[in-house]
Amino acid sequence: MELNEFLIEDIFSIPGRGIVISGRLLSGRVKPGMKANISDKRISIKKIETFKGTLNLTKPGQTIGLLLEGIDKKEELKKGETLIFA
Repeated sequence: MELNEFLIEDIFSIPGRGIVISGRLLSGRVKPGMKANISDKRISIKKIETFKGTLNLTKPGQTIGLLLEGIDKKEELKKGETLIFA
């Protein structure tokens, strides 16, 4: 089974939307609804965006932004951290 690894390159708190992480998908594919564990929280992908618009499915190597659910403060994430989504 291939891992769905995402490398966090930047973290934003966007008023009215929530926490958005930008970075590169290292391996696998991600889609809205997929989940990951960070510290003691379970987070999920609400929306995937690129400079060209919204995506429903990604491929390795893409630079994307993920709007997350289940996390309130950008300080709970760290640049350079890798998230594994399932």
